Amino acid sequence: MVKKLKLMRIIHRLIIGIQWVICIKVVNIGTIKLFPSNIFKDCINLEDVTINSGCLAINPLSFKNCNKIQELFIGKNCILKNGAFQGCDNLVIQTDASSRPEKWYDSFCEESCEIIYNRKI
Repeated sequence: MVKKLKLMRIIHRLIIGIQWVICIKVVNIGTIKLFPSNIFKDCINLEDVTINSGCLAINPLSFKNCNKIQELFIGKNCILKNGAFQGCDNLVIQTDASSRPEKWYDSFCEESCEIIYNRKI
């Protein structure tokens, strides 16, 4: 069990440190707390994404042009920076906030995504 946990930590560090070149389908990336800029940029086949409620920040262009992502839950405490979802025209973001959180920058999805408030995961 200890070896498995160590391996998971190493994999997690590798995921954080690289940009994804080829994305076929990612089901759960919930363990990532800070999404670096460009980490999933242009992953046009990325469609099923689960983001843990413990997410701290999604940086600029993290999911740029990931058009197949249709729905995400993002907790109210996660910071969404400008352009985080640029080009994600089909995206619906669900959040547990009752209104737009102050930590969500104005152009995190350039007005092209819908936001549904008061949702629970």
